[in-house]
Amino acid sequence: MSSIVRFYVNFLAKGLNLYQSMGKGYFRAHSEADISEDTLVDEAMENGDEDAGEFEGWIYAFSFPSITHPSDPFPIKVGKTVGKVEDRVAEQVRGSASFEQPIILGRWRVKRVGPTELAIHNILKARNKWRDTAPGREWFNASLTEIESIVAFVKSE
Repeated sequence: MSSIVRFYVNFLAKGLNLYQSMGKGYFRAHSEADISEDTLVDEAMENGDEDAGEFEGWIYAFSFPSITHPSDPFPIKVGKTVGKVEDRVAEQVRGSASFEQPIILGRWRVKRVGPTELAIHNILKARNKWRDTAPGREWFNASLTEIESIVAFVKSE
């Protein structure tokens, strides 16, 4: 019976990401160091904190070398961060099944990072660019030129 309880507790702790694994079956609660600033901003915006959307930050686009094309649309991840773009991209691909390093295609400094990202995503969705089958969120079939023009349009508002 104890082995079943141990298995189930271990399974829940890892699967629900409620605790940080310390190895050998030991877990601890997540600390502030384990939670990125981007995650905190995302949660604040989802919980209705209007001030969270006012943060200055970066809109970024990245992909992987094997799927990029110079002129044709290809899978591009468009996201936001209030920290360093490189750190956020590394966080996004950590644990993915990709065997190559991502390439950052673009980064744009914006005043209201949350609403700006949402506007860019909505324009891309309206153009039917959303990738439903992508192994993650916020992936679009677009060209870099298209992303750049949408960012320029949204930033000018």
